Amino acid sequence: MSADAVATLVVLVVMFALLATDRFPPSGVLLGGLGVLVLGGVVDPAEGFSGFANQAPLTVAALYVVAAGARRTGLLAGVTARLLGGSGGRDSLVRLCLPASGLSAVFNNTPLVAMLLSEVASWARSKRLPVSRFLMPLSFAAILGGTVTLIGTSTNLVVSGVLQQQGLEPFGLFELTPVGLPVAVVGLAVLIVVAVRWIPDRSDPALEAMSALREYALHLVIEPGGPLVGTSVSDAGLRNLKGVYLADIVRGERHLGPVSPDEVFEGGDLLIFVGDVTDVLDLRARPGLAPPGEQAEVLAQAREPQYFEAVVGRESPLVGRTLKEVGGRTGYRAAAVAIHRAGSTVEGKLGDVDLHAGDTLVLLAGSDLRTARRAVEDFLVISPLSHTVPVIGKGAKWVALSLLAFVVLATTEVVSVFEASLVAAAVVVATQVVSFAEAKRSIDLDVVLMIAASLGIGVAVETSGLARDIADLATDSLGGLGTLGIVLGILLTTQALTEIVTNNAAAAVVAPIALLSAQSVGLDPRVMAVGVAVVASCSFLTPIGYQTNAMVYGPGGYRFADFVRVGGVISVVVLATTTTMVMLLG
Repeated sequence: MSADAVATLVVLVVMFALLATDRFPPSGVLLGGLGVLVLGGVVDPAEGFSGFANQAPLTVAALYVVAAGARRTGLLAGVTARLLGGSGGRDSLVRLCLPASGLSAVFNNTPLVAMLLSEVASWARSKRLPVSRFLMPLSFAAILGGTVTLIGTSTNLVVSGVLQQQGLEPFGLFELTPVGLPVAVVGLAVLIVVAVRWIPDRSDPALEAMSALREYALHLVIEPGGPLVGTSVSDAGLRNLKGVYLADIVRGERHLGPVSPDEVFEGGDLLIFVGDVTDVLDLRARPGLAPPGEQAEVLAQAREPQYFEAVVGRESPLVGRTLKEVGGRTGYRAAAVAIHRAGSTVEGKLGDVDLHAGDTLVLLAGSDLRTARRAVEDFLVISPLSHTVPVIGKGAKWVALSLLAFVVLATTEVVSVFEASLVAAAVVVATQVVSFAEAKRSIDLDVVLMIAASLGIGVAVETSGLARDIADLATDSLGGLGTLGIVLGILLTTQALTEIVTNNAAAAVVAPIALLSAQSVGLDPRVMAVGVAVVASCSFLTPIGYQTNAMVYGPGGYRFADFVRVGGVISVVVLATTTTMVMLLG
């Protein structure tokens, strides 16, 4: 093994270790790893940063603009409203999973799930069905559908970019279909059977939070200089209230509960009432009582204030920080009402809580929260708790036309997939469905950077000789099992890396190795590359292995074990089906 290969291997190990800790944004880790390789002379700058000129990340960026148009017009929401239904059992899952998977085949699955999540959750709540029964299947179905065509997920585009870097033709739009379609069909069948039996009916964090607001937690503040300052609890008439009682008084850093009837109020005291919030409405009208400062400010300034649930993503700048530190209230004029983590309410002063990836926040904000730039950057998903299915707007026809043009142009190969995506994005912007500024904000820059950096790292793995070394090792160690052993070994490695780190990083690293291994045993390298793309796209075991899983983790009230239980079965099925198809077609 050459010195460059050793250096590349060390960088990969460190990079994967950092990604596995989930303490740093994946795009930052990948860019850092690429920077080390370039500065160390393992790969020259032109090759290392060639991913930023590759069509793969630019195609994804264009598709995000089209997704913004669909979200703005309510196009997909209208489709969802017409398709959902059933009794809430297997029939409802079929009506959800099949369309979601089908849409994901022609529409990148990450923005698709972002658009459908709130619609599916709203429908489930309206039918008094557990949200957990549907959100994980939504994510998994979208992931499976994304394996059918080139544009279903960014991972497919990453592997296509690797093929280009290796001097091969990029994937055609349907080149993955012979492998991806059987995987999707078998995976969906198993998902629907397993989901009904094994996905528990978890409590809905959003409804819990609203229930908390209605039933047992209301904060009011004693106005400084107001009529209640200097009076006791009993004298203020806050002792024997109907349906509610004063549970605690927070004065500075001290909690005075249980509250004595003789306790004297001071200006600025925070009063915590427990009970039915409907019985506290009269208290808000009493002179001397006011909502806490941050909520009062939002209520005074926000346009059409309402409650939202927002999910913290693994790449969010909020991870490891508090709302107070990042200035959330001034950044997008929102006040945190509750924080839920893995189905449990987070206790303590919300502004001082260290946020984790997957946390679901209930925010009080204006109706424009979902278009606020800071909010869009900080949260994976922002959805209103009270939501109605949007009416398809007049711009929906242009979005539908752009999607149709994209599919037709890419399928007939009149232009490349990249050029077709640019045409679709241009239609959405030119018809003013979204403004140019909104189009820029709609692009998930972290995803684009991650793809570009992954491709550069893949170049380093190849040019340093590490890909050849690993391919030789795989061939030598698994040669006794024949071609099947090598295919299975490559795909197992891809699956493990996808769950531990990121799907795009796993695909970019394993794809060059897979191409060399395929050549060594006489397999069609393109079929082997398709197998890697399919398996790398299929992350089911953890809520952080793929973005769509992270999106549904908090809103569904899931626990980590829920993904292991259901996703483990689907992962085995996907691995077996992919291996079989690669062997048959290779």
